[in-house]
Amino acid sequence: MIVLKLNSMMNSMDELKKQLEHLGLSDKESKVYLAALELGPTPVQDISHKAHVNRATTYVMIESLSARGLMSTFQKGVWSAKDMAVF
Repeated sequence: MIVLKLNSMMNSMDELKKQLEHLGLSDKESKVYLAALELGPTPVQDISHKAHVNRATTYVMIESLSARGLMSTFQKGVWSAKDMAVF
């Protein structure tokens, strides 16, 4: 039962990632955005780890997502993804 739930969650995340890419986000932007959305307000290091994207690249992706209005600083050093309703 747990395996089925995990597979379902992974499929849902993969589907969300594909939809974000269809809307114009890159692979890494999608990974960073979804990681930030799942984690809530968190430092870049945690987003980077969750997204499996190196930290330097994560900073670049966050800047790009911020320019699109999809992420913002929560407090100094802590970033937050905007709700998907933004799309």
